[in-house]
Amino acid sequence: RGDVSTGAVEQLRITSAGKVGIGTTSPASTLNISHTDAVPLRIARSTAGQTAIRLTNGGGSDLDITNDGSNNFTINNGGTERLRIDSSGRVGIGTSSPAYSLVIGDGTDSSEYLQLKTTNTGTGGILFGDSDSAFPAYLWYNHAGNRMEFGVNGSEAMRIDSSGNVGIGT
Repeated sequence: RGDVSTGAVEQLRITSAGKVGIGTTSPASTLNISHTDAVPLRIARSTAGQTAIRLTNGGGSDLDITNDGSNNFTINNGGTERLRIDSSGRVGIGTSSPAYSLVIGDGTDSSEYLQLKTTNTGTGGILFGDSDSAFPAYLWYNHAGNRMEFGVNGSEAMRIDSSGNVGIGT
């Protein structure tokens, strides 16, 4: 057990159980940091290049959270990149080179899906917006009514009901 103080204020504690507390006298986990700073933990590399945090379980599976040194944030699982936010803010899931704001897949799988899951009475969809309107167009599935709806200029323009009937402008 040990304590490190500056002046009369304790700054660091190591308990008899081996738990380390920074800014707390009763650490609840192996490393417990409690602070009022906006960034209480900083991991820095002294030279340019990749910086990473590796989470490893007892089975040898690794999860790496990485800043690759080129302003790209990546998450790797089992040695394979799974997610990337590039220096332009584009997000890639299953791809390391997203060309658009969100790209899912890299073109090597025969099927890729995006699932929006709601309650059985909810609505899931895609809203298309611009700088003048939050969502002037939409595509959504209304679970309560069992219908697909397409909207333009903020209003429903077409729907397909559960029987396959198509209504346009009705």
